[in-house]
Amino acid sequence: VLTGKDSFLRVERSRQLQEALEAQYGAVDRFDIDGASAPLSAVLDELRSYGLLAQHKLVIVDNAEMFIGAEERRRALERYAEQPQQESTLLMRAGARWNPGKFDKLVEAAGGAVLKCDAPSDADAIRWCGARAQKKHGAELGEGAAELLVEKIGPDLARIDSELGKLASAAGQGRPIGRALVAEFIGLSREE
Repeated sequence: VLTGKDSFLRVERSRQLQEALEAQYGAVDRFDIDGASAPLSAVLDELRSYGLLAQHKLVIVDNAEMFIGAEERRRALERYAEQPQQESTLLMRAGARWNPGKFDKLVEAAGGAVLKCDAPSDADAIRWCGARAQKKHGAELGEGAAELLVEKIGPDLARIDSELGKLASAAGQGRPIGRALVAEFIGLSREE
C-alpha cells in the first residue's frame, strides 16, 4: 500500500516494486486498474487468474481509498489479504485520504508493507537533489545549487526531477550545475 500526496514517490516506488518482482520472477504482467470505477470482481479476477505470458502478475489499483471505501470491497480485500495468491502482487495506491485499519495490518502480516509517500522536508529534498542528479541525469550539483533549487520551487520531487533534467542538459556533459545556472533557468521562487 502506497499512501500520501506525493504522486512522484508513489510512481517511483511502484517502479521499484516492479523491478524487484522482475528480478525475482523474470517477466511480470502488469495490470493498472482505476479504483474509482472498477468493480471488485475485476480486481479479484486479475489477482486470482494465471498470467498468459509471465509467471507473475502485478495488479495496481489507483484511487485505492475510493475502491476500499465501500465496506463490501474492504471486507473482500481483507479476506484476500489473509490468503493472497503467490502468483500475483496487489499494489494499492492511494492519496492522502487513506484510512489505516485492519487491511493494513493484514498486508503487513502477509509480508507486505504500507508506505507513506508524502512530500519530503526541504532538507530531505536538498539531499535527494544531489543523489538524483547523479543517478538519473549524470550531473553533479555545485555548492548551493540544490539549496537554491529547493528554495525556488519547494520540495515537489516531480518538479525538481524535471528541472534537474533541464539544468543537466544546459550545463553540458561533465560540467557541474552551479547556483548561477539554477538562478538563470528556474523561474520565480515559491515565496515570490
